[in-house]
Amino acid sequence: MKSLKTIQTLAKIAKIISRIVFIVSIVMLCLSVLGMVSVAVGGDAVLETTNSNMKMVIAEFDKDLSVADLYCTFGLSILISAGSILVSRFAVRYFENELKAGTPFTAEGAKELFSLGIMSIAASLVTSVVGSILISICKKYNGGELIFEGNNSGSIILGIVFLIFSVVFKYGAELRHNRQDANNYPDNGGDNCPPDENGGE
Repeated sequence: MKSLKTIQTLAKIAKIISRIVFIVSIVMLCLSVLGMVSVAVGGDAVLETTNSNMKMVIAEFDKDLSVADLYCTFGLSILISAGSILVSRFAVRYFENELKAGTPFTAEGAKELFSLGIMSIAASLVTSVVGSILISICKKYNGGELIFEGNNSGSIILGIVFLIFSVVFKYGAELRHNRQDANNYPDNGGDNCPPDENGGE
């Protein structure tokens, strides 16, 4: 079927994108942890270098970053990266299993996609709540103002999309199962009906 072939092509692309997101998220997590450690160890030297580099790269950047800004930025980056690693890893596994099955219309695949949707929403909510707490703490030590504040609400939308597709795929799997049952046991007078549970014909 042409439509199924298109779906499988999209699944291959989604698998590649998920794997790229997974790798990039790991790199971002490592860099963020390194940045956090550098601020903790280097202190004012790191802050001065960062401010200088920001003004060189962004001409209109006229505010000096504070230590709270750096801690908050790296902390939010660690949270978002960790959530992305978790979600993208499970996304890769889902698309691998879907491609092996050859169709998204399976009960197992629909259940796995539903779990992926829940995980995406949960990861977004956790990072948002923890991130808000982190921002509040940083603002307390920065005079009530921060230059950078993160937002990870996009994962909630992605999670909802996964949930919707999981319901569609589950319905398709049920139709597929019913069609297979109809082909295996056609209504032809009972000649091809499965045996009775009590051993009867």
